[in-house]
Amino acid sequence: GKKNAFDNHPGSAGLLRLSLLACIALLSGLPFVLRPIFLPLWAGWIFITCAYSLKPLRLKERGIWGLGVSSLAQWTLPMLIAFSAMERFGHGDMAVFAIANSISGATLEIAHQRHDRTKDLSTGTETFGARVVPKKLDRLYAGALALDKLAIGCVAITVSLVVPGLGQTLFWTGAALFLPAVYLVIALAALLEN
Repeated sequence: GKKNAFDNHPGSAGLLRLSLLACIALLSGLPFVLRPIFLPLWAGWIFITCAYSLKPLRLKERGIWGLGVSSLAQWTLPMLIAFSAMERFGHGDMAVFAIANSISGATLEIAHQRHDRTKDLSTGTETFGARVVPKKLDRLYAGALALDKLAIGCVAITVSLVVPGLGQTLFWTGAALFLPAVYLVIALAALLEN
């Protein structure tokens, strides 16, 4: 029920583009394969990303698991892979960023499924959003948005604590301390608007 990105391209052109993207992805990841935990994260990410949409697993139709897997594939694992590539895997800031990114990703996935609910119902795609009563989905989304705001605040505070400790210049230290203040103003404005 959705437009296919390759509808206007002959099969060989679509295959060529996907092959080119796969080669670029492989080549860009090779320099990092010896970094701690990079290879298992990368392989897991590829598997979960494929298993989300492709049969026989097609995890997008597994209810709440589909939401979790989508967030994991699009937000959590890429964040963990980046921390591994930059040799900061396991640091405290990684945990804050990964959890916050997972919350933001889950919030976006809930929003996406709310938006696609009608199409999913019409095509018989049994996503979480299609299975849940709209009012319950709306309440879940409202709660996720509140958690998302909190998660972003945790990231702002983490950045303000970590960046000065990395021995950056006075400019970056000032910028890092400015971030939580800006976040607080925006969060209060959003709270008043809601």
